[in-house]
Amino acid sequence: MSIRSAIARTAFETLRANPTHTLMSISGLVIGVAALVGVLSLADGMEDFARKQVDTTTDLQSINVSVRTNEIVDGVSIQRASIPVLEAEMIGSLQNLLLGQATVVLFSQRNAVISVPGDSVRSAARMVAATAGAADLMPGTLTEGRQLTEEDVLLDSVLVEIVGVVELENNAPVGVLVPISVSQIVPSGTRPTMIVKAGLVEDIPVIKNTILTWADAHFKEGGAALEIQTNEMRVEQVQKGVRLFKIIMGLITGISVLVGGVGIMNVLMMSVKERTKEIGVRKAVGARKSHIIFQFMIESIAISTVGCAVGLLTGLA
Repeated sequence: MSIRSAIARTAFETLRANPTHTLMSISGLVIGVAALVGVLSLADGMEDFARKQVDTTTDLQSINVSVRTNEIVDGVSIQRASIPVLEAEMIGSLQNLLLGQATVVLFSQRNAVISVPGDSVRSAARMVAATAGAADLMPGTLTEGRQLTEEDVLLDSVLVEIVGVVELENNAPVGVLVPISVSQIVPSGTRPTMIVKAGLVEDIPVIKNTILTWADAHFKEGGAALEIQTNEMRVEQVQKGVRLFKIIMGLITGISVLVGGVGIMNVLMMSVKERTKEIGVRKAVGARKSHIIFQFMIESIAISTVGCAVGLLTGLA
C-alpha cells in the first residue's frame, strides 16, 4: 500500500471516529449550499414569471414593421411615387439574420364574412392572412387540430379547410387565420405588415438595428423605406427593472456565498486547531508536512462532497 493510500485510509477512519464533528461539518455545508441554491432558484423563478407577464400581457417584445407610404418634403407629407412591398419571400432572410433572437411574421388583415357550405348562417370575422408562426403571436389556446405551417397553400378557390380550432381569450374578436399565400383572399397590391417578436425585451434595440441592416440590402431606400414602431420608453423601463433585479439578486447571492464560505472555513479551521496534538505526534514519528496537508485535504473533500450533494438536492427541492 502506498503512503498516499494509507493517509487517505487514515483520513476516512478519523471521520468515522468523530461522527458528531463530521455531522456538524456536513450540516454547515448543507445549510450553506441549500440556501445558495434556494436563492438562485427563487431568483430564476421570479425573473421567469416577470418575463412571462411582459410577454403575455404587453406588446413590449413586438416590433411592428410597415412600409412608408409618405415622405416629408418641406414639412408637407407627400405620397411616394414608388412604394416598396414586404413579401413573404423576404421573411426567411430576416429570420436567418436574427439568429434565433426573434420570430418574424408577415400578415395582412381585413374584415370578412364566413359561412359553412349549405348553411344560411353567415358571421362577420376578422380575417388574418399570415405566414407560418402567426398563431404563436395571437391570443388563445389550440384546442383541436393543428397550427398553420409553411406547406399550407390553397389554390383556385376560396373554399378553405379548417385544420385547427383555437379557444379565444375573453373579449377577443372572432377571427380566421389563413395562409398569406392565398391570392384569392389577399388581393394583389395589398401591403402586408411585419411583426418581429423578440425572445427577450433586452434584445429590442439590437433587433431594430438588424432590421435596418436587412432593409439596406432589400430596398433601394434602405431603412428609410420602413416604418419601425417600438414602445421604446416602456422597453427602456423594463430593461432598467431587469438590470436592477439582477444586481440585487447578485448581491444577495454574493452574501450567501460569503456567509457559507466563512462558515465552512471556520469549521475546517476549528478541525485543525482541535487536532494540534495529533499533528505534533505525527510529525514526531516522521510524518511530513505534505502528508498532514494531504490528510486534511482528503477529509475536507469528503465532507464538502457529501455536504454539497445533500445541500444541492435540498436547495432544488
